[in-house]
Amino acid sequence: MTIRGATWIPPGQAVEVAGRRIPGGMVYVGDKLAAVNVPSPEPALINPSLHVASRPDRSGEGMNYWPSYSTISPACRAGYLEWLEEGRRRPNAYIGYVFLFFYGLERRVLVDLAKGAVSSEEVRAIEQEVQGLLRVYGTNASFRRYATQLQDVLRVRRTGEEGLLKEVPQFALRSEGEASFDVRIAVGTAASRQLPLPADWALAWAIEASDTRLRTPATRCPEEFKTLFRARYARDHGPGIVPRARKTQVKAQYQPASASFGGEVPLASTTTFEASESSLKPLHALIEDCCIELEPFSRWIGKNPEGRNTLAALALLPPELAVGQGGREVQALRSTLEEALSGRGVAAIEARSLLAHWPTAVPDKVSKAEAVGLAQTLEKLGFGLEPDPRFSGPVLAREESAVVFALPPESPNAPSPTYLATLATLHLAATVATADGTVSPEERTRLDAMLENSQDLSMAEKVRLKAHLDWLLKRPASTASLKKRVDSLTPTARAALGRLLVEVAVADGSVALPELKTLSKLYPLLGLDEARVHADIHTVVSARTAPAAEPVAMQLAGVPAKGFTLPAPPAEPPPEPSQSRKSAGVALDMRSVQAKLVETAAVSSLLGSIFAEEEPAPATPSAPAVGEASVAGLDAAHSALLRALVAKAEWPRSEVEKLASGLGLLTDGALDVINDAAFGVCGEPVLEGDEVLQLNAQAAQEMVA
Repeated sequence: MTIRGATWIPPGQAVEVAGRRIPGGMVYVGDKLAAVNVPSPEPALINPSLHVASRPDRSGEGMNYWPSYSTISPACRAGYLEWLEEGRRRPNAYIGYVFLFFYGLERRVLVDLAKGAVSSEEVRAIEQEVQGLLRVYGTNASFRRYATQLQDVLRVRRTGEEGLLKEVPQFALRSEGEASFDVRIAVGTAASRQLPLPADWALAWAIEASDTRLRTPATRCPEEFKTLFRARYARDHGPGIVPRARKTQVKAQYQPASASFGGEVPLASTTTFEASESSLKPLHALIEDCCIELEPFSRWIGKNPEGRNTLAALALLPPELAVGQGGREVQALRSTLEEALSGRGVAAIEARSLLAHWPTAVPDKVSKAEAVGLAQTLEKLGFGLEPDPRFSGPVLAREESAVVFALPPESPNAPSPTYLATLATLHLAATVATADGTVSPEERTRLDAMLENSQDLSMAEKVRLKAHLDWLLKRPASTASLKKRVDSLTPTARAALGRLLVEVAVADGSVALPELKTLSKLYPLLGLDEARVHADIHTVVSARTAPAAEPVAMQLAGVPAKGFTLPAPPAEPPPEPSQSRKSAGVALDMRSVQAKLVETAAVSSLLGSIFAEEEPAPATPSAPAVGEASVAGLDAAHSALLRALVAKAEWPRSEVEKLASGLGLLTDGALDVINDAAFGVCGEPVLEGDEVLQLNAQAAQEMVA
């Protein structure tokens, strides 16, 4: 076949050369076509008049570094034409043949397209061809660099500048120091036309325009990182930031792979201006935030590359990512929870059925770390669990029942001082309510009302406390260790608690003998005079009812105890707001009670552990001092904890929990904070492990230094 001059064979059209039928087109064929800027034939031109060997050279041994169809050997021409005939996708093909074909695509895009000779359909076809080549030959770094650069130009040409913003950028998580042409056009368009910049273009710009290497969580977990960035970008910036425009137009240089051009090709826009890099500051801050949030998950994936869809991984994901997590383990746990709730907001569930999805290191025994992990995992799925060790609940035992509930939006993952105070009060009140072996509807109503009237609690905290109350009334806490833990309460707080317990006891209109005995036991534990119990009951009853108009049944000596009945209070209209405090000494204002209970941070911390179960533990290490200088930017409490931890190479988790508790810190949160700081200083964690934590001595030395 002889073609005078040169012809571009369009996409989808076949052509025959040297007895070989080349499908798909996208090649120049003819006997004459000059290079673009150098005095030689166009390297990509397939000249049918040139000799082609019968045996193809598939290895490319006869090719030079800057191949041209006119100068390569006949055997290499046969090898190249064979590759074209096969469809241009043979994985083990010599990369020089791929480049020779690519030279023709460059010329078509950079020369013919500039003259307006290429349709938008052809631009899309060439773009798809480049993408196909990248999928097969993208492992070659040189080809990937050139092909990606051409792809950027094609995208701008195909969409137009404003249409580009509706595209999803094709970019790698790479720091280049200068953004690619399509990214600069997209961001410049947003700046020039005052349009919001979509999240993916914002991320591409922030990464490519930076000369700082991305942190490990972004590169190890790229899809999770991108998804998290999109979610938090929308949270912080809505539809997107509007970058500031500079006064200079977008200009770039394209470096062709083909020698036909003799050097760089300028690219420019006459309508789009560069975006100011000052607009990058919030994006860099957001990238850092996402890396910090992904740090625990990234460490897990580093140790467990195949564990992305496990429950253990789910517990470490930020909430925005946990929603879409759907491995087999996760789906099984979600089904168990949904079946237990059956459309209700709260439900009891056997602990064994929950723990069947959460393997433990020791069979039939759950450690505190494992219990915290289970609660965190349920939280990521949108469910709450009681008891929850993060909220001062005990570790769930296999033989018990738990309570699961639908977690309200934006629920806290740590208790507030008001929550701890209310929790302690709730435990004491439940102890009285369950003293006679039953909980009457009136007693339950009184306890529910106590929570509802707590104005300083958030709605999410009330939901959790009600779930905790459901669990508590089936398994009231022991008061064996209460005495030593209430010594720090103020006399006012103790008296308020005592009066509240009496309120619960008389809520059902009677005080059973077991309830009376419990009150008599709790009063001394609260540091109150036991003799005041009867007087306080009388005071509360007197305030609730008028004098009896008929005889009141009393318990006779020697008759089995059944309690005594209190006359029902007469119906009264609710007091006017101005009168609401007249009986404040009896009908307690829960807000006032809570205020007294949270007078100091020490009391709040104490209340959170009033009902924690005693566990045998080694000698408690002394709490570290917090008055020294900050370490690695940490606050005083975390700095003090780190100084204490560097004392030895291994720490039983129970000892670390004691140290953290002495500083008012939650163990897992404190370790995450310290390890995050360590990654910022030396790129690795200070402490790792579960039941026994190992110290990274080198990292610790760098931080403390």
